[in-house]
Amino acid sequence: MRPSMAVLAILLAASCEAPTEKTPSSTSSTSSTLSAGRSYTESAANANIEMVWIPGGPFTMYSETVEGFWIGKYEVTQGQWQAVMGSNPSSFKGSDRLPVENVDWNDAMEFCRKLSGLSGGKAYTLPTELEWEFACRAGSKTAYYFGDSES
Repeated sequence: MRPSMAVLAILLAASCEAPTEKTPSSTSSTSSTLSAGRSYTESAANANIEMVWIPGGPFTMYSETVEGFWIGKYEVTQGQWQAVMGSNPSSFKGSDRLPVENVDWNDAMEFCRKLSGLSGGKAYTLPTELEWEFACRAGSKTAYYFGDSES
């Protein structure tokens, strides 16, 4: 029996990153000039994965500056996984709209590789820890999610 990684379903949910080149819906704006809230839908293999732009900036938590990047707005669903991979590994089936689960890191990377191959030149991957934390903080400027003080 394969180990189930429920957390990966959430990471994969907001995982696949698009290129830092011109967006499919724009011919004049490069990603470095895009504002928050920009989005596009990756329709390769009819997966219809909604991607949102996360503008870069300083990240207090890591004392680093993050470059802007694209990230999935929602969890990758069982239907999206099926469209790209041709199978559904999930144990909790019942709707194509449920998040995919029962996948490991290698499965998630294979999903990103296949989606990249179907997308006409975009490169998808899982977000780095820095990107994931930055996206989760949603622009907050405090040292911690609960404020600046440790107490």
